[in-house]
Amino acid sequence: HAERGHSAFLPWDLSNYYEHVSWDKLWSRCQELNFPLVVAAVSLNQYAGRRFIGLGNITLDAQHAAKGISAGCGLATTYVQVYAIPPMRLWQHQHPCVGLNMFIDDLGVENQSKSEKQVVSRIVEAAANLRVAIDFDLDCTVADHKSVLLASSDPLLEKLKSAFGKYGGSAEQSAANLGVDIFPGRRRQARASTRTLQRRAGKYRRRCRRLHALKRAGMNMKSLYI
Repeated sequence: HAERGHSAFLPWDLSNYYEHVSWDKLWSRCQELNFPLVVAAVSLNQYAGRRFIGLGNITLDAQHAAKGISAGCGLATTYVQVYAIPPMRLWQHQHPCVGLNMFIDDLGVENQSKSEKQVVSRIVEAAANLRVAIDFDLDCTVADHKSVLLASSDPLLEKLKSAFGKYGGSAEQSAANLGVDIFPGRRRQARASTRTLQRRAGKYRRRCRRLHALKRAGMNMKSLYI
């Protein structure tokens, strides 16, 4: 690794991101980014509307939500980006040498350097500040049970694990991120990848069965309003 340097990657998953969006902060950031406020006002008014939960022939009055983006909103992915851009820009300004990937509720912090110590110090400091931004600027939390530490070598992985402690999650040679196997600076292992794909296929089949069961048990929610 002396010639090509050392690298590390920390993928994080936000817990129920859509449900934690603060309406006041979303409105403020729409103003900051010059998003059409008429559109934002209509959406926020809809989010604050009365909710009902239906299952089979049973309907429950869930009353009114206090935060979050309603399921099925066509602008949901746009709003979560508007919501996240200002604090993530500030974080990136504070850590120009650390890379940040973000797709909806999946984040990834990465760094490369010829020095292992520099990789560790950069990743740890950047991750600590990112966690503060997630907690206080996004009003959300990190799904710690999904957190993974990845590194280009086992010695670097051990140093990262020691530095992060309980906040780093599991230390692995590879992990799935957005449906793609990530293994920074390592050679791809066919056997591990095959097992990973098999486990993923099994989870997908189980998820499909659950979704079909929900579809059969559900009711037409339009009948509550029309």
